[in-house]
Amino acid sequence: MPVPIDFMRGLVGVIGIGCAFMLARAVAAVRQGRVRISKVYGWLIRLTLCMAAVWYPVRGSIDTADLVIWTLAAAAFAAGYWDATRVKKQEDLTHEIFPDSDEEPK
Repeated sequence: MPVPIDFMRGLVGVIGIGCAFMLARAVAAVRQGRVRISKVYGWLIRLTLCMAAVWYPVRGSIDTADLVIWTLAAAAFAAGYWDATRVKKQEDLTHEIFPDSDEEPK
């Protein structure tokens, strides 16, 4: 049983949305000096191929599915960049690992 081309376009689109998220994280990491620029190029190539594959089967025109997937990819890029650049609060587990000596063991 053949798989419908629209299902394959959606599947590649979801992979492309994930690539957009990871591209944004890589861009933020390069700006912070944590990784090399080659990681950005790798995610950029993956994203470009996925977004082109979403567009290609449509007889030369852009349809609603293309616009929805590209918009979600842009939103994923923004969310990935925001997530990678914000300062994360360090969780203090000292009291859970080493209970206070005042308390009796249970």
